[in-house]
Amino acid sequence: MPKDIFSKIIKDYNNELEIVLEKKAFSSEVRNLLLSMLYKIENAYEDYKKVKVNVCSKKQFVEEIIETIEKRCKEIEIIKPTSKEGQELYEKNINCIIDKEEGKIQTFQNEKSMLEAIMKMRQEEIEVSNNKYELIAMPVIQTLLIGNKENSLELITNFNGWSWDITKLEFEKQIYNKLYQMLIILIGNKGIENWINNRKEDDEIEEIPSNVILSSKYNESFGITKEEIQGEKIDHIEKIINKFIENYGEELNENFFKKFIKVAILNTADYNKEYKQKVEEKIIKLKEELKNMSNNKIFIENLSLQKKEITKQIKEIDTILNDEIKLRKEYEKRNSKLPNKEKIFSTSHLKLMLEKQRNNKIEQIKEINKKMEPQEYVKIKKQLEEKQNFYEEIHIEEGTKENVLRLQTKLEKKFLECFSKKIEKAKEKDEIQKLIYELRYYKKISPIVELEKEKNKIEKQLIR
Repeated sequence: MPKDIFSKIIKDYNNELEIVLEKKAFSSEVRNLLLSMLYKIENAYEDYKKVKVNVCSKKQFVEEIIETIEKRCKEIEIIKPTSKEGQELYEKNINCIIDKEEGKIQTFQNEKSMLEAIMKMRQEEIEVSNNKYELIAMPVIQTLLIGNKENSLELITNFNGWSWDITKLEFEKQIYNKLYQMLIILIGNKGIENWINNRKEDDEIEEIPSNVILSSKYNESFGITKEEIQGEKIDHIEKIINKFIENYGEELNENFFKKFIKVAILNTADYNKEYKQKVEEKIIKLKEELKNMSNNKIFIENLSLQKKEITKQIKEIDTILNDEIKLRKEYEKRNSKLPNKEKIFSTSHLKLMLEKQRNNKIEQIKEINKKMEPQEYVKIKKQLEEKQNFYEEIHIEEGTKENVLRLQTKLEKKFLECFSKKIEKAKEKDEIQKLIYELRYYKKISPIVELEKEKNKIEKQLIR
């Protein structure tokens, strides 16, 4: 009887997908590939969920795939390996190409490539404060996006019903995957997957109409962006860090995430030469800034020059704001360079924009004045030294796999410390059983010999 019920569930999902496919102008090859992919997922998911545990329900996973095909995929093209497009994909070492705006997928004719394309099509933009995180943002975003994708793909590529084989993954994807798995083991997969895959959360912000200017509810907000109306964007890195601190405390958070970010930076720099160059330039810039700060007099002079330039810009804004003719000319000048959808609504709208710019520049002057204070000078210098040490400890100029593994080993020692704390907190039988499966999975994806002693210690703690 249970078998018949399970068969009915599989049939229902197949029917659901077939109904969606009837409305699409996909080729028979694409239809068959999608149905075959769904069959493989459904056939393996129950065993997969049982031995990995830290995953969403099969219902959620499958329904999200069908929803993505229905709502986001307008065109899917199968690429033959021998074709010109296929050769280009091989040369770039990728399995598929997606265009989110057009809803178009180009993929090789296998279930893994198709699922990868659908997962990438579903992933949302990860929001972070670039000003706050600078060069840290990109490798962390790459870790979350690539790690999440590989985490979804392992069901039909690396899982054989009992265990995992990650040796087929390219080196940098292996590292991203391990970093991602550490995160979802330590803080859970629910929050991270919600952010990446556009799953609803309780704290959703109100959706603001795209045409803010013409919406009567927001008419008082002329000159203010959609993001500003909603409030400051939720920073996903911040959310991860806050969750981590809640579970493991400030000290472990700092020790773990510094090492986590170093591995992510070096792994990204190892295959992204443009990013590597930016990090190298950042190190040079930090050295120059520290050198300039070694002479307090020159440091103050440079700040004074910045202050003078900003003051000049404020005066230029004031000139425009206090003269209606100049305000109109500025309005026409700016609009002549903007596409229709980005044109400034009115001179009143421009006036508000200029007032905002003026206020921002006044804040910049306040910040410069603060930097001129002796105590702030010492604080800034210390922060620069810490940043310089952070980047130099990565040894990015080496850029070797051995260097990545060296940093990864240090990171995993901290991971095991966190896992030990997770064991300490576990009280219920279900919690302990889940930890057993999580440790089993972790040992399979991270067979580092140097950590055997620490892993054995964790196992004994878990057995007790």
